[in-house]
Amino acid sequence: MFELLRCPSISIENLSKYLEYSNKCQQYSNFGYCENLLKEKLSKALSVPINNTCLGSSATSLLEIACSALMEQKSITGNIYFPVFSFFSTFSIASRIQKNITWFDVNPVSFLPKINTEIRECDLLYMNIPFGQSSKIDEFFLYAKKLPCFVIIDAAACLPGLIFKKMNLKKIPPNVIIVFSLHATKLLSCGEGGLCISGTDAPENIKRLTNFGIDEQRNQKWPNSFNAKMSEFNAAAGLSSLEDFENNALRILKAKQKAKQICSKYNINFFGDETEPTLTMNIKVKNNNNFTERLALKGYVSRRWWSLSKSANIKNHIESINLYHSLIGVPFDWEHIDIYFDSMCQGIDVLKK
Repeated sequence: MFELLRCPSISIENLSKYLEYSNKCQQYSNFGYCENLLKEKLSKALSVPINNTCLGSSATSLLEIACSALMEQKSITGNIYFPVFSFFSTFSIASRIQKNITWFDVNPVSFLPKINTEIRECDLLYMNIPFGQSSKIDEFFLYAKKLPCFVIIDAAACLPGLIFKKMNLKKIPPNVIIVFSLHATKLLSCGEGGLCISGTDAPENIKRLTNFGIDEQRNQKWPNSFNAKMSEFNAAAGLSSLEDFENNALRILKAKQKAKQICSKYNINFFGDETEPTLTMNIKVKNNNNFTERLALKGYVSRRWWSLSKSANIKNHIESINLYHSLIGVPFDWEHIDIYFDSMCQGIDVLKK
């Protein structure tokens, strides 16, 4: 049975090289040598000020910290808008806020919000860029720039595409906080980790909120805080994977081009992530009910990467519901495309009729 994900190897030699720096400093957390070096490299690659960046133990932690910081310090007293079709972390974060939540539908092409009410300065908008589509970031920035409120963008899988295409984030609007995942399934892998980049109007204490809200004088200035620092071990893994990134990205894209050619024989359409150096691959089907179960009987493990909020309803969220029922993540064993992908597509072709 072909599994969905197989991560590129991390060089143990490079990993050891970076951990030696931590050993020399005898510091393994609390913003150590490797954490600072990784942040410096990512800030330079994206052309953003290092003071506007923050690393954390996971993207989900950084997203929750961003929500918490904005709500506490920027007078967010209005609606908090969340997408009704999203990755599971969105629903976890929304469930902990538990007040003034408004679930919005999305445009099925752009994934930008479909909100019929007037957005006010006291509101907060949370958006997702789907499945690593880094080319959408400028469009999301343009949309956010026109709003009077603060905006959080979960761009989980977009970082590999940004770096590979040499795109930068200089145009980040002042009212935006954008977060990327450095999870093991990303080509820039810390095992677990996240990168947060803030616009100029965002709270300046997000980094401190990852460390119990402790300020420079060792006072807990912000009690509504977290233990979400990135350890030196995770940062060393990120630095190691960064050294091999270009080669791994080319291998992933080469495999995706092969997969695209095979899919075209069976009139199978991708969702739009075939040009991104990500480890996921999503296709469109008419209705994916029981699709994963039926495909599993043929020996292939497929997944719904995103889900629907329990608040989803036909009246207000028809586009999101349609997306939920028409997208499926298919196995992408990028090292063995020639062995299985054609036969899998044959099976999908039969199932989608």
